[in-house]
Amino acid sequence: MEVGLGAAEKMKKVHGMSYEVGTSPDILYPDSGCSGDWARLTGIPLSFTIELRDNGTYGFELPQDQIQPTCEEAYSGVKHIVNWAVLLASCITTTTITL
Repeated sequence: MEVGLGAAEKMKKVHGMSYEVGTSPDILYPDSGCSGDWARLTGIPLSFTIELRDNGTYGFELPQDQIQPTCEEAYSGVKHIVNWAVLLASCITTTTITL
């Protein structure tokens, strides 16, 4: 949750669009066979889903004028998640070497 909230905060700073944070079934809809399921089955402990800026008005077909801002927001959020993962990996590596 901490990483997701941080990503949502970074995304909001780009164009002021708020993103809700929580588990997919809690804030979106139950799903199965998605990339999160695959990640879990292959041993990847964390996965993230970003449902982009539409609030149900346009479905999955955003108007052309919203595509670029949506990409900029998503990029900011994904960059936050990747930076967190790199930091975590460096801490684990450092801890492992130190032991």
